[in-house]
Amino acid sequence: MKIFSYYTKGFLVIAVSLSVFLNPFYSYSQGMEQKAEGYSHQVKTIANNIVLSHFLFEEAVGFYKKRDYVNAKLKLEEALARDFQNKKAKKFLKKVNRAAKKEEKKRKRKELKLENRALGVF
Repeated sequence: MKIFSYYTKGFLVIAVSLSVFLNPFYSYSQGMEQKAEGYSHQVKTIANNIVLSHFLFEEAVGFYKKRDYVNAKLKLEEALARDFQNKKAKKFLKKVNRAAKKEEKKRKRKELKLENRALGVF
């Protein structure tokens, strides 16, 4: 897992240290549960949101590669709702929006071309 950290509300949160305990995708040991007890609820919540934001971003990348721009946009918006400072998600959301617009223009151009051929206009 990649190590990433953010400054959030004055705390330096290293999300990987808590991700094993907080992330529902991973099983955790008793030792990690005891280590996480020392942190405040606010820090746990921030770390959990950062980790989940990262996983939502990765899901969005998968949807983007499949050219499913609607689901990619939804996942990125959810990731930004959890961690608004996620710069990767912000940049990627712009990229998804541009790709969706291009796809829409291509679809319209193709429909117009088919209509013109049906009418006999070249």
